[in-house]
Amino acid sequence: MNLNGVVHLTTPSADVARERDFGVNGNLNSFGTRPSGQQYIQRPSDILRGQPRTRITRGEMMTRTRKRFDIYRGRDPREIPTYGISEAAHLLKIPVATLRAWIRGRYYETDHGRKRFEPLICLPDADLPLLSFVNLVEAHILDAIRYKHNVPLRNVRTAVGHLRECCDSEHPLADYWFQIIGVDLLIEDKGLIVNATRRGQLEMKEIITAYLKRVDRDPEGAAVGLYPYLKRHPRHVEEPKLVLIDPRVSFGKPVLVGVGVPTSVVADRYSAGETVMELADDYGCEAAEIQKAIEYERTLSKAA
Repeated sequence: MNLNGVVHLTTPSADVARERDFGVNGNLNSFGTRPSGQQYIQRPSDILRGQPRTRITRGEMMTRTRKRFDIYRGRDPREIPTYGISEAAHLLKIPVATLRAWIRGRYYETDHGRKRFEPLICLPDADLPLLSFVNLVEAHILDAIRYKHNVPLRNVRTAVGHLRECCDSEHPLADYWFQIIGVDLLIEDKGLIVNATRRGQLEMKEIITAYLKRVDRDPEGAAVGLYPYLKRHPRHVEEPKLVLIDPRVSFGKPVLVGVGVPTSVVADRYSAGETVMELADDYGCEAAEIQKAIEYERTLSKAA
């Protein structure tokens, strides 16, 4: 209908285009802002019947927009199977065989013959050998437990099983609950360090706490970001957080903190001939940060 009230009959294809232009399904260009903070939408069918515009709230509009562009299809990005075992091992600087044992279980020899312990990490899909972001966090914490003291895996398995029962969670090491009191349960109550001195217990607690500080959490305590170490078991566990793994950023690929660009892109540009100073100027960061990103990717390439 034009401004004079004349209705024009259109073809079905034109109707589709007209609905798109008027904003059916919540296109942003179809809304007019009102002083009340509410917004309105008028469909072609309403125009033909002389009906008033439908009123919706700004929140409803944003919900429609999010649903339209929900690349995760309603799933929690932290729980989506994403990383192959080799890739995850490279990102965390953990030997592939070690990570595979944590995920698939492992046989070990005893005085009474060969035995097997169950996996320490539960994958989101038993049929896919892919880790989720939450699994990365678990592996990060497990690596802290074995940082210096070489705790037997059977002891770790017993302790993790105890934590699962305590907090009723498949991923207790990634839970905020573990950060509060779980470390004490592992080290003191369960006696993870066999025949260790009090000094050894305190040292291990400090190491695990340092690893936990490299996990970002949302207001509800859920893990949402991980700052991996540039090298496994660094001499100084309080090293700067230069690389971030966030399932909502670059599909969970490691990115340079403060810049947001994947470290692989930085390394590729460097390999293509650009200098560290040129890259630092382009991304607006320090040359040392660029150098660390390149070194991080080099480590991954050598491991691969």
